[in-house]
Amino acid sequence: MTREETIELICKVYKELAPPEDLPATVNEATRLFGGALDSVGLVSLIVELEQQIADRDEGSITIADDRAMSQKRSPFRTIGSLGDYVQGLMMEVAKA
Repeated sequence: MTREETIELICKVYKELAPPEDLPATVNEATRLFGGALDSVGLVSLIVELEQQIADRDEGSITIADDRAMSQKRSPFRTIGSLGDYVQGLMMEVAKA
């Protein structure tokens, strides 16, 4: 899965989970994940759904929210783009294994 496909997937899941009244006019890689349309439960739901959809596409089994993600100097959960980059890195590690 390319970075663009990963971003598209995250945007799709974000739009499905965000309350319609809180959904920004434009959802793209600059969209903030937390503190905007998603609360903490929404963010967890987004992560779980992403992990499932990635596994369903036979891209490998990844765990997005782990100790490594939480210990990053800059959280991968800031924006759709930062999450996309983090997920890409995880998928590359799985592909190499």
